[in-house]
Amino acid sequence: MTTEIVEEYYEEEELEPKPALLLIDMSIEQLDDVQGEGQLKKTVIQNAKLLAESKFFQLVIDCRMWVEPGQETSLTWVNREVGNSKYVANTPGAALTPELSGNNPIFFPKQNYSAFSSSQLLEYLQEQHVTHVCICGLNTDSSIAATATDSFSHHFETYVVTDAVATSSGKGAHDAALQNLTRNIGPDVLVEATDLLADDYYEEEIIEEDDDEEYVEEEIIVDDEEVVEEEEVVVDDEDGNVPSAAAAAETTSKTQVAYGGASSKTGPRASPAIRSRIAARKQEIEKGIQSDQDRLRAIRERSKQQERARTDQAIQQRKDMGLKPIAQMD
Repeated sequence: MTTEIVEEYYEEEELEPKPALLLIDMSIEQLDDVQGEGQLKKTVIQNAKLLAESKFFQLVIDCRMWVEPGQETSLTWVNREVGNSKYVANTPGAALTPELSGNNPIFFPKQNYSAFSSSQLLEYLQEQHVTHVCICGLNTDSSIAATATDSFSHHFETYVVTDAVATSSGKGAHDAALQNLTRNIGPDVLVEATDLLADDYYEEEIIEEDDDEEYVEEEIIVDDEEVVEEEEVVVDDEDGNVPSAAAAAETTSKTQVAYGGASSKTGPRASPAIRSRIAARKQEIEKGIQSDQDRLRAIRERSKQQERARTDQAIQQRKDMGLKPIAQMD
C-alpha cells in the first residue's frame, strides 16, 4: 500500500459506528401469506414501523422481491409462480406495505433470498460506511436467514429483530431458523425491538451554578414530570399475546435533548445494551486505525531512508566519475 493510498484511506475513514435497518420482503403479497390470523402480521409491521421511524437508524433500506419480465432467478426452480404471478415488478402485490411506505426507505430490488444476492446493496452500505445491520421482515427461514448470514460474512455487526420477523411456514420453521442463526453467527445476533429503542428517556439541561460554571444534568422524565426510574414488567394479555414495541412505546414520552434551552431533538435512543456493543465496536475501529497509522509512519520513514540512500549513491557515482557535485555546478 503506497503512502498516497494510505493517506486517502484515513481521509475517508469514519470512526463513528453507523447502523442501518433492512426491511426484507415487506411487500403486500408476502405479508398476506403470513400465518397467525393477522395479529402476527400486525405486530411485525408495527415494530418495523417503529424502528424505521427511530432516530437510531441513519439508513432505512427496503429490499423486496422485484422480478422484471424476462429476468432470470433460480427461485423459479422451486416456485414457478416467482416472476410470473408473484413478485412481479410494478404490480400492486409487489409494492411495499403502505404502513412503511411513508418513511421513504431506499429501495433495492432483489431476485433471490438474500438482499446481498446482488452486489448493489453491499457496495452502497460500504460507500455509506455502515458498520451495523439490523434486519426485520420476511421470511425468517429463508430471506431473513440468508440476508443475516451474508451480512455477517461481509463483516457487518448483524442483528435480527425477533419480534419484527415472521414466516409463512409457521412458528416451527421460524423458531428453528432463529436457533440456526444463533448457532452460526452467535447468541448476540437476536435482539428485540425494545433492545434497539430506549426504554428510558431523558432531558439534558444546561444549569448555571453560583460560580458561573456550567454542567449537564440528566433527568428521567415521563410526560414532562420528574419520576423515579422503575423497572417495567410486561405481561401477556388474556389471549397470550405479548404487546408490541409500538404499544409499549405509547406509554413513554419521547426523548428530549435541550442545549442551553435553545434547541431540542426528539426520537428514541438505542438501548444501553446496544450502545455498549457499538461503543466496543468503535474502540476496535480506533485500535485498528492506530495500528495502521503506526504502519503509515513506518512506511514514510522507510521512504525517507530509501530516498537518502539514492541521493548518497548518486553523489558517490559523480565523485567516482570525477564530476562535481550537483550543488557546485553553475
